[in-house]
This record gives sequence, structure tokens and C-alpha cells, in this order.
Amino acid sequence: MNARKVVAMSLFDFFKKKEVSKAKSDGSDLLNKNQDNTFPIEKGISGKMPTCDSLYPHEVLVLSYASYYCTSGNKFPKFWSYEYGIKDVQSILSKLEKDGFIEIDFSANRLTKKKISELKPVLQSHGLKASGKKSEMIERILENISEEELDILFPEKPYKYTSKGEALLKKYEWIPYIHNHRINGLDIWNFTEKMQTPPYRNYRDKIWQYFNEECIKNIETRDFGCYRCVKLEMADFLVEEHNEKGAFKLLCEVISYDLSGLCNGFNMEYLSIYSENFFPYEKSIVTMAPAITKRIKNMSDDFGWSEKELISNLLKEISAIKLPFTIFIPEEKVEIVIAEINDDKLTLESIYNTGAKRFKRQYRI
Repeated sequence: MNARKVVAMSLFDFFKKKEVSKAKSDGSDLLNKNQDNTFPIEKGISGKMPTCDSLYPHEVLVLSYASYYCTSGNKFPKFWSYEYGIKDVQSILSKLEKDGFIEIDFSANRLTKKKISELKPVLQSHGLKASGKKSEMIERILENISEEELDILFPEKPYKYTSKGEALLKKYEWIPYIHNHRINGLDIWNFTEKMQTPPYRNYRDKIWQYFNEECIKNIETRDFGCYRCVKLEMADFLVEEHNEKGAFKLLCEVISYDLSGLCNGFNMEYLSIYSENFFPYEKSIVTMAPAITKRIKNMSDDFGWSEKELISNLLKEISAIKLPFTIFIPEEKVEIVIAEINDDKLTLESIYNTGAKRFKRQYRI
């Protein structure tokens, strides 16, 4: 896959930009409406044509889960209702079966989805050994109990994909991905619309494009906290593509923002208010997120870096990031990262005290 390009812009330019208008609706707010569990999916799709061949996005999502379900006796997670407004998942499974995307699996696979606690009584009632590994118990059942009796004992038969179903899932593979990854601002509806709007690209390139667009928007609207969160999502995305070096670079940008004092809607007019939470260290909200500290430590270990090499790489990346405001210089940010990794509270207190003195001299606050 080609190297990911990150849109870069001078953060000093954002003060010159006009306020941007709210983004136009992408034509799909079904997911948000369903959050309160009062907007059935049937109303959401009323009068709309299927956008995934003969299926709607939510039906493709159900299809992606179909192999976990049976013809009856299913216990469906609540997210089907509160996220997607689907009250009757079973009816969608039946539709998918009728349309040839899934079929009933009559093989021995029906037993692999059963718990050991469900298999033991069957073995015991037939005078068979009811201990051992699950695979051994299943083999014992199949060797000693007829198919007819199994149909009575286990009336719930699992579904399996047909070639038609597998082809559709491959074609619309972004739908389960978007559902599983919870990217802020994207859902299976609006991203399907993006995928079907020129320029046509593979779904990962489209997601990367979306990330860059969100970064630009957040800088223009001065929402630096949101900008930072998008960068973190981008780092996670690169890790999925085994681009750990690129992810490290983005995490350094996350750190630079976390230790800057910038926030959503940042305005220098309110600096005296913001500064109440800058210092000292034990009361500061301008600190390293523990999860980021851990990730940097783990990455450094994976790269085989010494502490000196980690410091050098952190300083290189953090020094390259230009911010409109920051309470710490790059060297201090690197020192904070190392001190957090080493759980060195005395060093952290000293760095924050130094930063506080400089801040008071510079801003007279």
C-alpha cells in the first residue's frame, strides 16, 4: 500500500482564516437518531432504495454476523436496537436466507457453537463419557447419536455463507470495519455514501482522506482537542497497516498537543482562565495520557531503542511540530515523556515548576 500522506498546514494561519460554515449534511443521520432507541430502522429507510446491491447497509452488517447466529434461539446484543434501530434481527436473517446470501449449515458445525455445559447432559443421557476436551465430546456425540435425534436435541441450526453472501461481504467490507472501529463522525450509512461518491478509492484510502479533511476542519475551527484525537485515530490506523514508524510520528504530534495547553475553541483572550489548570504538576490537566505513555514505551521496546535513542527520536519529531501556543518547549516535552515512563514524579514536578516560572514571566499572569 502506498505511503499515507498527512495534510499539513501552518497552525499560525488559522488565526487568519474565516470561520467555516457547518458541514453540509451527508444525507444520513440514521445512526444518531437511533441512539435514543426510538427510531425504528424501517422508518429510516422508508422510500429509500438499497445502496449495497439489493441490501441496505444495516442488512450487510447483519450478514457479517450471520455465521454466529442460528435459525432460532438467538440472543441478540442490544446494539442492534440502540445503535441501528433494528428490533427484529431474526427477520433480517430470514430475508438473507431467502435471498440466497446465507443457508442453513447441516454439518457437524452446529455442535461446535454449543457450550460444554450443553453437551454434557446429552452424553450423560446416552450413557456416554461426559468428560474430556470439547472436540472429543462432539466426536463422541456424532459417533453415537443419529442425525434425526440430533435435530430434536439441537433444533437451532447455524447459518453459513453462500458464495453469493461471501462475495457481497467482500464487496462491502467497509461496513463491518466501520461498525467495529468506531471512527468519530463515521457510521455505516454516511461512509457507504462516501464510498459511492467520486473519486472512487478503496475504503482505507477513503478513511485516510476523511482523517485529513477532519484535521483541516478542526484547525480552521480552532478545535485543537478534536484535532489531537483525529491524529490518535490516524496512528491507530497506521498500526493496522504495520506502519509503526508512521504511527510513532503521529503519536509525537498527539503528545505535543497534550502538553501544549491548547484545547477546543482555544482563544488567547481566555489564557488567564486556562492557566488555572496548567501548573503545578499534581493539579495540571496538561499532562501525558497514561495510555499514550505506555504506547510510546512499548513502541520504543519494539524498535529496540535505548532510552537515549528514544529521546533523540522524540525530540526530532516534537521539534518539527509548530503550534500557535504551548506552555512547554520541545526539550521539556521529551523530558516529561521520559519522566512519565520512569514514573519520576520529582523530575515532573521540577519541569512543571520551570514551565510555570517562564509562563508567568512571558504572559504576566
